[in-house]
Amino acid sequence: MNPMDRTLASGDWQPAPATFPMVLGADGEGVVESVGEGTKRFSRGDDLFGQLLIAPIGSAGTYADYVVVTEDAPLARVPDGLDPVLAAALPTSGGSALALVELLEPLNGKTVLIVGAGGGVGSFSTQLAANAGGRVIANVREAAAERMRGYGAAETIDHTAVSLPDAVRQAHPDGIDALMDLVSQAEAFSGLAQLRVPGLDRAPRAAGGRSRFRTDRRAADHADRARGGARRLEPGAAPLR
Repeated sequence: MNPMDRTLASGDWQPAPATFPMVLGADGEGVVESVGEGTKRFSRGDDLFGQLLIAPIGSAGTYADYVVVTEDAPLARVPDGLDPVLAAALPTSGGSALALVELLEPLNGKTVLIVGAGGGVGSFSTQLAANAGGRVIANVREAAAERMRGYGAAETIDHTAVSLPDAVRQAHPDGIDALMDLVSQAEAFSGLAQLRVPGLDRAPRAAGGRSRFRTDRRAADHADRARGGARRLEPGAAPLR
């Protein structure tokens, strides 16, 4: 279960109209049991995974035994060798991490601090940022430090043992290049944002003239959009078991 599932259940987050009774669950993995007439993208027996946050919310909840969706639903075939349980837990956390890291790129040779690196989104972000060439400082408790180094983090800092801002300043007196803060409230985030190298508030403009932010909380809004892509439910869908 993701935090998103709890906010949907409580009604605190309403990204699209809902249907009741509401079946919860957005992430899932399953095998195509049958396909509608004219379906070409998937076939019976395909092992698929994805995030089924589809409008109306609750119409394709993955806590059900069977789900009916259209073939253009946000699904993909499970890669060979990927455990089905892991595949079912991947879409929201992994997709959010990918969206955030893409906002920070290019990261090759850059130092990026990931606050809250030990959680689902943080764990994926650490791996993706390191794979993109970034030098990752992972903010985690000591118990998770070895795991994060295995994910590619160059450094780890336990904020329960030392002051996170002070530790980063001591190790990087000239500042860091990027900040991904997944957990802080506004005041703490403001303090961490001061660790950035001056002049790196924005990345070069992306296609279409929209700025890609490196270091501010707008990245979190992008992750919310990655979680909440609503699609219409149409007839002729493929049930997943």
